[in-house]
Amino acid sequence: TWVDEVTGEFGVYERETHSTDEKICICRQSSSGAESEESRYLIYNKQFSTDEMADACVKLAFRLGHRRIEAVSNAKVWVFFPTTDKSGLFFLIHGTYQTPISREKIISDSNFNQELYRRTEDLVVESMKDLRARGLLTQTFLREILLPSFSSPCLTGLKEKMTTAFSEEDLLPVFGSGDHRSARKVRLALPYNLPDFVKNEQLSSAVGSDVSFVAFNDQSAAGFSEYYRWLRNDLKVEPWTVLDLVDLLTVENLQDFGGCSWIFFLLRGLPRYENRGTPGNYSGDLANICCICNSGYN
Repeated sequence: TWVDEVTGEFGVYERETHSTDEKICICRQSSSGAESEESRYLIYNKQFSTDEMADACVKLAFRLGHRRIEAVSNAKVWVFFPTTDKSGLFFLIHGTYQTPISREKIISDSNFNQELYRRTEDLVVESMKDLRARGLLTQTFLREILLPSFSSPCLTGLKEKMTTAFSEEDLLPVFGSGDHRSARKVRLALPYNLPDFVKNEQLSSAVGSDVSFVAFNDQSAAGFSEYYRWLRNDLKVEPWTVLDLVDLLTVENLQDFGGCSWIFFLLRGLPRYENRGTPGNYSGDLANICCICNSGYN
């Protein structure tokens, strides 16, 4: 509880752990009799010992919305209370950082603080498996929370560590399901609506291994271009394009792709684009094919 002795205004802050999930923290605040505001955070922490501090710790907190994680704007680095240092992250981080007596800022040239930042990066990576189990490791989370956080001036090694983790572990969300695969076990559909025509089983048969399409759609939403570049340039996800679909089609298997005989003839007539790595190359052609099929020219 706090009270402004000059104005007489007061406020109440409450914090409690969820009754059935110890990782969820419920925070409530109200001021001067106003209705209480509630927010929920998913908390991860790591405690460890160093030469400089026997009981050092780092924590991170993702703000929970309705079945999703919400971005925290203008997030600052916390040392029990927020400092003046902006983290550049879209979630909260706390640690037993070294600060001046005022606790207003983080000492930037402290080797101990740099170690805490590296430990925080590791904790973010470790949290991905729990987010996956909770159904929160989604394409939207990657585009709106994780990838924008790669620009943080604090966690400068986060992108490299995350790229390694997503390359090797089953963390990338798969198109049309709640499953996750590593970057080596997915393909990037170009155009992004190609999975509407090709099932994962057909893709695996064509590629010769058990692979799926990575979740990659909603071109107009935030973070589309950044997500695409991370998939292609950093994770090295192999593209699977409409031209690959052409190579897969035969007269005999047309029924497996919607039963429209026009698909075979129209796709065979598409120009062989030299640049097969640009998302927008094939959208118009595929849209035209969809219109013809939907018109009933079977």
